[in-house]
Amino acid sequence: MNILGYIKEQGENNVAELVVTVSDCLSSKEFQKKWHSFLTGVLRKRFPSGMWIRERQPRSGNWHAHCVVNLSRDIKSRFPIGEVEAGDYRHVQPWLVLSEIFLGQY
Repeated sequence: MNILGYIKEQGENNVAELVVTVSDCLSSKEFQKKWHSFLTGVLRKRFPSGMWIRERQPRSGNWHAHCVVNLSRDIKSRFPIGEVEAGDYRHVQPWLVLSEIFLGQY
């Protein structure tokens, strides 16, 4: 209910879902430390607000987080969802790419 309220308040087209997975992370304490670093070093700098919840992956037991973030602009109207589902990110707007992650900084 909290997430539905958040989406309604921020505007459905402005909110995106994000899943953050940490491989080989069975300790909740270790996940919390890594999550805090990612949250303060990346997410809070890029997105004005958001919500998250952590859970274990059913098969591996590793921790991961499900997030909703406010992008402060319409993402859904022109997002190339079909291309992204096929693994093609060429037409994703550059401001959406979290390059810090892919460069191994987090």
